[in-house]
Amino acid sequence: MTHPAASQSASPTPSVLLALVALAWPFRVARHAERVTWIEAWLIHAASAVAFVLAASWAARTADTGRPIAALLSTWESFTTLGDQVAVVGLPSAIGLVVAQCLAVEAGVVIAAYLLAPFASRDEPVGQAFARTLKRLLVTTPWLIGAVPILAAAGGLAAALAHSLGIAEHNVNAVAGIIVAAAGITLAWLVPLLIARVGRTDFATCRWPLTCEGCGYTLIATADDHPCPECGRLRRNSVGPHIRPGVTTPTTTACLQAIATPWLLGRSLRVGQLDNRCFDGLLIFAIGVALATPIAAGLVLLTVVVVANEPPRFRGEDIAFFFTVCALFASIIVAAGVGVVAVSAAIAGSLATRLAGRNLLPAAAQAAAWAAPALILAPLLIWLGAIVAICVVEFIDSGTPNWALLATLTTIYSAYNLLVPIGVALGFLAAVFIATRHARYANR
Repeated sequence: MTHPAASQSASPTPSVLLALVALAWPFRVARHAERVTWIEAWLIHAASAVAFVLAASWAARTADTGRPIAALLSTWESFTTLGDQVAVVGLPSAIGLVVAQCLAVEAGVVIAAYLLAPFASRDEPVGQAFARTLKRLLVTTPWLIGAVPILAAAGGLAAALAHSLGIAEHNVNAVAGIIVAAAGITLAWLVPLLIARVGRTDFATCRWPLTCEGCGYTLIATADDHPCPECGRLRRNSVGPHIRPGVTTPTTTACLQAIATPWLLGRSLRVGQLDNRCFDGLLIFAIGVALATPIAAGLVLLTVVVVANEPPRFRGEDIAFFFTVCALFASIIVAAGVGVVAVSAAIAGSLATRLAGRNLLPAAAQAAAWAAPALILAPLLIWLGAIVAICVVEFIDSGTPNWALLATLTTIYSAYNLLVPIGVALGFLAAVFIATRHARYANR
């Protein structure tokens, strides 16, 4: 059931004010996105995208020169450079290139809205959930501009910390750049996910009169532990998901159920709304990756040192650079894992919705979030494969080099690194789909 305010086509709040608020607090604006017209949403999105490109260019030039005013002037001079490019390649080619870039960006926004729709969906048609998510992403585009000073501050703090640790001057910029990249990757998935999730949620109510999911027979006079007189299903398993309380087991138990017995978890998932507890699974995944990455990378380095039979010579600068690189790797792994969660929820939810004739996107989003800790298996297997590969190569090199064998092992190792994440992702998708399919039934 949709709130009356959500059906309004316009808002008394000016679009310019919404864009300014979205600079610092996009989640507040996301709650009012449905009151903005589509034209206003696209205008805010387009203006914010141009402003973000200029702000990012200014921040990059400032970091290179250390002179913000001169960098601002040189940023505006980029339009002169654009004019020179038009003179070289011709106006039609330049326009075609700009249009192609704009279409690529908009396609990315539409794909992001499709992947995030399960986390914003309610007991409503799937198209309505997708449209609301897309409008939220468009209206809150100004957060990208607000992220520029945050990333610039992160880079400045990282550079200052690197100086205090005695890192060489030529490595300070590398450390700062890696920290900025890690922070940018984290913001790139975290903020859109929160934007899609925030806002009012309509609680699903029990249909009246109570009817059997399988045959449509009225079950008002049927006891809860009695079967449906028409098709024989128990009443508690045939009145639909509207009466279920949601996942009530502890977080670790729910995560294990989502991985090992997804059909049991699916029968307790809410379908009409998203249970915020499911995000505990994503949190466990992120924390697990953050802890496992430096440990696994350290084991790989230790293996290299042991195999090389040389005493380690690690300086404080090397240790700081090591943890900086680990932070970048962890952010990339977490971003990839969240992408797998979103893609699996979208695919499993869309397929289960088509098969069941009911919007099961919220159930798919919950199942994918609960099962997220299983994705830690992929990087762990890859790190383990690296350790084994180092030991095997050293064992082969200790004798007469066998180049044919080395080539074969290289091929096997490359295939292993390719097949492990694909296998984990496919298994994850299967578990999410099984849980989503079983979410169409209810239980106590």
